[in-house]
Amino acid sequence: MTKKWCDFLALTRNITSCLQVSTEDATKGQKKLAKILEILKPYNEDYNSKRDEILVDFALEENGRIVLNEKGDYVYDKDGIKGRDKALLSLYNSEFEYKVIELTRPDNLEPYTFLNGWVNLEFLTDEITL
Repeated sequence: MTKKWCDFLALTRNITSCLQVSTEDATKGQKKLAKILEILKPYNEDYNSKRDEILVDFALEENGRIVLNEKGDYVYDKDGIKGRDKALLSLYNSEFEYKVIELTRPDNLEPYTFLNGWVNLEFLTDEITL
């Protein structure tokens, strides 16, 4: 199955925002979300690797070395910024191969409808149609 990186990043942001509690206060659903986030880690690493490659490719070079500012960030000239931003946007909107996460015990995940399409079950939403 193919997915878009922009949708994947939205998913991981949603999961992460739901996990902003201490581990002893976490619900069963939040603990399951943490496990799902761990399963998604290789995809996240793949995206970050591609993003980092783009950042390096468009960074300013002097004497064959990449230029860093005082904070350790890459430096870009005007053309580098344009190229970098275009390449990052292209990556953000590109597709990748995704394997649906197989849940055997989906209890307590019902409120997290943003998981629809990412796991093997569909959770009903309370949307009202007029």
